[in-house]
Amino acid sequence: EILSSNIKVFFCKYNDPIYVKMEKLEAMIKLASEDNIDQLLLEFKEYSTEIDVDFVRKAVRAIGRCAVSIADSAQKCINVLLD
Repeated sequence: EILSSNIKVFFCKYNDPIYVKMEKLEAMIKLASEDNIDQLLLEFKEYSTEIDVDFVRKAVRAIGRCAVSIADSAQKCINVLLD
């Protein structure tokens, strides 16, 4: 719960190595909650424009996983995917 309120520490930086980005993405998925879902969705949407195809796939999958794990945010997640 402490970490989920400071989710920004897990946001990926442009110069992070890909393996660090992947781990940060996984951590953000696990820390997703009603309180931080809007922030996370904006961040995941940004990641969907990255160059690394595997990272983009994982970011899009992360949006889907958030929709499943936080049912109330499902519509927000769908809207991000459709943007």
